[in-house]
Amino acid sequence: MLALGIALGVGTLVALPALRPEQLGLAARVYTTAGEAAVAGEAFYGATPAGLPGYRFVYPPVVMLAALPAGLLGSAAATFAVITILSLAAGLGIAVVVSRELERAGTDLARRDRWLVAGFCCLSAYAAPTLVNGQLNLVLGLGLAAGLVAADRDQPTVGGAILAVPATVKLFPATVGLYLLRRRRWRAVTAAIATGVGLAVVGLLAFGTDASLTYLTSVIPGEVQSGALAGDPLDHGFLTVRRQLAALVPVPPAWLPALAVAVVAPLVGLAYRRVDNRLDRWFAILALLVGTLLVLPLEGLYFPLLMFPLVPLLYRTPTGRPRTLLVAGTALTLLGITPATLDALSASGLPLAVTIVAVLEPVFRVILPGTIGMWLWLGAAIDWQFGA
Repeated sequence: MLALGIALGVGTLVALPALRPEQLGLAARVYTTAGEAAVAGEAFYGATPAGLPGYRFVYPPVVMLAALPAGLLGSAAATFAVITILSLAAGLGIAVVVSRELERAGTDLARRDRWLVAGFCCLSAYAAPTLVNGQLNLVLGLGLAAGLVAADRDQPTVGGAILAVPATVKLFPATVGLYLLRRRRWRAVTAAIATGVGLAVVGLLAFGTDASLTYLTSVIPGEVQSGALAGDPLDHGFLTVRRQLAALVPVPPAWLPALAVAVVAPLVGLAYRRVDNRLDRWFAILALLVGTLLVLPLEGLYFPLLMFPLVPLLYRTPTGRPRTLLVAGTALTLLGITPATLDALSASGLPLAVTIVAVLEPVFRVILPGTIGMWLWLGAAIDWQFGA
């Protein structure tokens, strides 16, 4: 499975820039434009790169401190190069965390396995879109992996502080606090809250109240996207239960976020019946992260945040139904088939491709293959608790 992920990732690194050239370094251009605005003393939340009017800086003010070097560089290409180096280093960091956890669990990794783990964490189909886009999701994935491991072992304060960083940057990783509460890691929870508050204060002091108010009143509501999926579901590749709810439940779009939580939260809760051993805990973490992504209107760019515990689970889950569901879910999410794939097939003009598109379009209006994979992951976590 890891080899498949690497092969698909290398293919994505070649195909994505060729098919969608605007995606190459897109995030790096956003960071550079926002950083230039901040260096000039202008409002960085309203700054958009030339030719990309729909893209803007959407992170808390404190994150701009990390983006200021991009503004000082004044070159999106240079920013993209730096982010690529940081992302590959973070991927190797995730591989180190995963390998050490597997060794602690009793898995003796051969040299080939170490290369596979490293290749998967750096170049798989999960990592490739982030690398092409110039995003920092591999860095956030390293923060989650290192923080969760530290909090679960003998460094809860350090772990909580580390976990606060990805939670500050993207907000939704803050749901791992529920895992810490289930594990009764009170020091980790306290450290995470204190670090998060401290980072918010730093942002307030660095950029003033206007930036913080803009983030709270404009950016966050826009990112929640309560009206997402109100239009044609084939216009985007959101991997979310909201797609199914929008198609099957006749409610106003603004109700979909709350309804999604009502559907997913109890299922995630089933994966927390016990957290006694490593596999229990790894499946519980996976269920929580997958459930969070299912609720939000997000794309496959965020799968790097799941590499821990997904990779250790692929190695350690014994033969049986949970493993079958886990592997099948991984395969479907690695394929990365979205409505954009249907567009590419339609553009080919081949008779078979046109037939495939005609068959799949009604299905994709309700659910995408990646979303099916995520439901299989959640099913594996629940089955591990009640069927193993």
